[in-house]
Amino acid sequence: MSLTSFLRIKEVREAFASEFEKPKLKLDWKIKVPPGTTNYSLVGTAFDYLMRFYLERLNPFAVTEPWTCERAVEVLNLGLKDLSELKELEEIKWWGVITGIKSQLGQTKLDYPKLVDMAENIVKEAKIRHSQYVKSGHMTNEVIKTVILMSQLDLIFRGGYLYRNIGKVDKRDIQDLKSMLSIIPKNIFTAKSICLLNPTFGEATRLIGGADADIVIDNRIIDIKTVKKCEIRRDNFNEIVGYYILGRIGGIGENHRVDASDIEEIGLYFSRFGKCCLFNVDTIINQDTISAFMDWFKNRAQAEFKILMIK
Repeated sequence: MSLTSFLRIKEVREAFASEFEKPKLKLDWKIKVPPGTTNYSLVGTAFDYLMRFYLERLNPFAVTEPWTCERAVEVLNLGLKDLSELKELEEIKWWGVITGIKSQLGQTKLDYPKLVDMAENIVKEAKIRHSQYVKSGHMTNEVIKTVILMSQLDLIFRGGYLYRNIGKVDKRDIQDLKSMLSIIPKNIFTAKSICLLNPTFGEATRLIGGADADIVIDNRIIDIKTVKKCEIRRDNFNEIVGYYILGRIGGIGENHRVDASDIEEIGLYFSRFGKCCLFNVDTIINQDTISAFMDWFKNRAQAEFKILMIK
């Protein structure tokens, strides 16, 4: 389970719709960077990584969590063992994903050990490119190529999907990402004292089976949307409110805690438009009822997680 899947449950959707009124507004911003290919999801994930790199350079005190692609490599390495060698429940639960990845190898020219080697090399190279960029601020095509390869590995961890052309990069996607990087509004993302990148929510993340926000800048939670249409959809609104709720329950950040009650704005950054839409928390959250809602949220999540464990 994850926050996204939890929010898809009919009862949960209805509860969010009842408790949190979505502001009525129409965004008439015009797209500045149309997609260059149909690799929409891949480019979106790659931009998330690129944004992390950029913000680490912009805000030297930024705190970042481990990359998802690193976790993908850990999972792939488990597949070099026999199932009988896996002792921890946390390892065993990934066996279905590993089996699925192995079944998809036929669409590539790789065998499993070569796939693991490729994944390890991608992460190794990414750490070098990342370090070079954060130190120099010099964005190159090689850095952008690296984040695309990283996003290919994310598909393994997040969805058990092996990218058909893993290890290959479309030059149009590189240009796409470079263009989106060029329109980031620096003033929105320059932090005064707090910059958390992909922070989790302590016990609340474990409660929901996995959740991390994109960015926390001072008193703002911002989610990145690399989409063609600029609109505030109900599911996107629920997601950003969900991060706020998780933060109120478990705090924001594992080792660098931020009290979510200090968060004043939540919103969405539309990377193809270079625009950020922010909502004042006080206009969305009813402080008289939020405690009761959080209790319901915790109980409903615990019940759902038990159901999934039984299955």
